[in-house]
Amino acid sequence: MISHDEVKHIAHLARVELTADELEWIGTDLSKILEYIGQLNDVDTTDIAPLNGGTDLVNAMRTDAQTEESKRLHNSEESAFLVNSAPAKERGYIKVKSVF
Repeated sequence: MISHDEVKHIAHLARVELTADELEWIGTDLSKILEYIGQLNDVDTTDIAPLNGGTDLVNAMRTDAQTEESKRLHNSEESAFLVNSAPAKERGYIKVKSVF
């Protein structure tokens, strides 16, 4: 059984405010869930190979390199017009605020 203090701690970590009634039933529900998951400890997995994610997909990222096509587009009159129309620019590129 999960204690009220443990439920309060979990709620604090999740940034969730709980009433006294909610602490009671959530504690009960969490205890039941953990008990159910605990049944997995009784399963014999000695001959079971670990899973690798379920797919054989491979990351198909390419290197970040400038191509002849991108050089041509970057140096085009249309590109220069668009960059010059931007409110902020740096080294021939449109400058934007950081996302992070």
